[in-house]
Amino acid sequence: MQEYDTFNYRLDSNMKPYIHSHTANEIYYFHSGKCQYLLGGELVDLIPGDLVVMNGIREHGPIMDNSMRYIRSTMMFEREALRNFALVPGMVDLSKPFQVETSYRWNLQGALKDEFELLLQQLNGLQEGNSAVALNRRSLKFYEILLFIYARFEEHADGLTSAPSEQEQLIHRVLSYIDRHFAEELSGEGIAEQMHVSKFYLMKLFKRYTKETVFDYVTKRRIAEAKVHFHSNPGHSVTDVCHRTGFKDASHFSRTFKKHTGLSPEQYRRLLLRAGNDSHAER
Repeated sequence: MQEYDTFNYRLDSNMKPYIHSHTANEIYYFHSGKCQYLLGGELVDLIPGDLVVMNGIREHGPIMDNSMRYIRSTMMFEREALRNFALVPGMVDLSKPFQVETSYRWNLQGALKDEFELLLQQLNGLQEGNSAVALNRRSLKFYEILLFIYARFEEHADGLTSAPSEQEQLIHRVLSYIDRHFAEELSGEGIAEQMHVSKFYLMKLFKRYTKETVFDYVTKRRIAEAKVHFHSNPGHSVTDVCHRTGFKDASHFSRTFKKHTGLSPEQYRRLLLRAGNDSHAER
């Protein structure tokens, strides 16, 4: 039986912004191109060599620059897929990098970059065949990739080597809830009620783990989504994007957007339209 569900090696097709969530674990490697990625509620600029691992609970996805080839490798697998590896005597818990936080992002350079890209290339070379030998070879290569990720996790996870506590699980649920409902009217009281905890407890816990207030996080999440909308549909009006992302007042949306991006929504939209026209002209 093959442990992973999908493996795509060096995909280079461009596509519209694809923001999504799922229950599967995901490994994402950025080979080259120009791309922003929604990760942890923020849009980050990917750098060649970026390795992202995530449990898929929070919304994530790429916003590509169509002027450049966007090359990435991805792999998805269910959490139960690691159960067989856990039975190996002395085996480390390979699920930890996908449990402790909702995502990790590491930039690989030098020998580490070469090693990981070779692992991906080797796994791709083993895709043919469904014999027991072929399946076992793929399984072992997948196992090597997970061990590589676990080593990066141990180096960079600041000692977080256990499954999330009840408090951490609560914060993950809150973040996931905000990701699904950011365009709606949200309040501390309402979120606390959904989580079956007191508002005071939730606000205190959220600030401790995220270093920001719930209100600040919701605002940042809405701005990230507004940028996704402008990238995906630059023809949409500022007012339309304002309402789609949970802002009730266009002037407040404009002030907040400029505070976070340095540009007004209209300036940002026009910049994308101009970039799109320039890209078509070059073709």
